[in-house]
Amino acid sequence: MMMKTSIDFFGINNFTPHGYCLSWDSTLLLLHVMSGAVTAFSYFMIPLVIFTFIKQRKDIPYSNVFLMFCAFIVACGMTHVISIMTIWMPVYWLDGWLKALTAILSLMTLCVVFRVVPQALQLPNTVAVLRNEIQEREKAEHAKNLALTALQASEERLRLVLEGAEVGFWDWDIETDNVERNEIWATMLGYSHEDISQTSHQWAELIHPDDKEKVWQSVTDTLEGRSLVHKIEHRMYHKDGGIKWVLDHGRVMQFDANGKARRMSGTQTDITERKHAEEALLRSRHDLNHAQAVAHIGSWRMDICKNSLSWSDETYRIFGLPPGTPLTYQTFLDIVHPADRAFVDAAWQDALTGQQFSI
Repeated sequence: MMMKTSIDFFGINNFTPHGYCLSWDSTLLLLHVMSGAVTAFSYFMIPLVIFTFIKQRKDIPYSNVFLMFCAFIVACGMTHVISIMTIWMPVYWLDGWLKALTAILSLMTLCVVFRVVPQALQLPNTVAVLRNEIQEREKAEHAKNLALTALQASEERLRLVLEGAEVGFWDWDIETDNVERNEIWATMLGYSHEDISQTSHQWAELIHPDDKEKVWQSVTDTLEGRSLVHKIEHRMYHKDGGIKWVLDHGRVMQFDANGKARRMSGTQTDITERKHAEEALLRSRHDLNHAQAVAHIGSWRMDICKNSLSWSDETYRIFGLPPGTPLTYQTFLDIVHPADRAFVDAAWQDALTGQQFSI
């Protein structure tokens, strides 16, 4: 009974199947059926692909337009399925209603397209944007490579200068206590680069005990901003047990967001020979002053350009002046007895012209 009602609803009894129009020619039937089936299959698969693409790409604009196209294409596919059915079953009313539905969907899709196209035209050209982004990235990468090449060249020049001047270099990451040093820093103290640990602990152990306090005070003052530069001369132990005098010079190179020092870099120079020369000079001056005191002989030196005199300690004692009193030629003349002043001045002037000065 239900089957008969459905048949009457679609009006099947009032029409003949489409196959009669085709004279039930097997070849012609096969052509219509296969063409319709393949077209319907394609119409069903295309929306599936589009829908899958939309689901995976959430950033696609106007996705509702794609969904409208999917519904429209599916409806078109169904019309081809019904056209195959009408060959054997005259469901022309169903075919008509389905085509009407397809027409409505096509008009709705057309309206949506007309509304969306002007908006879509205002969107940036994705290809052009991507091309510009690629070009900008290539430029940035090129600039980065140039900067890296320049940095490597600069580091190579710095390494050459340090090696030529025999200057040790150190770089201290304060947060991790990692210290990087060059080969010269190590060989200066008789070690190989592998013998030196990458922390500040070993460096502190190599400092002479009598100098540790002043060295760390200088470092602390620099880290805490009380001094811009850490510069100090101090002693360090050589690997053979001897003493090396070094000039340590550094500054803070990097701060964190709170202004706390994060990285400190500097150089270390061997000044042992200079220190020995200074000590020898001090000993010579001490010996000379002692010899002059024993022999009651003073010495002096005059800087003609500055018009200043330098006397030895014994000369000050001879003239009864406190050591270190500033002196000029006029001061010296004022000390000379008035009766001898003209004679002394004449002898002095003769000495300035290259003649022997003796009074």
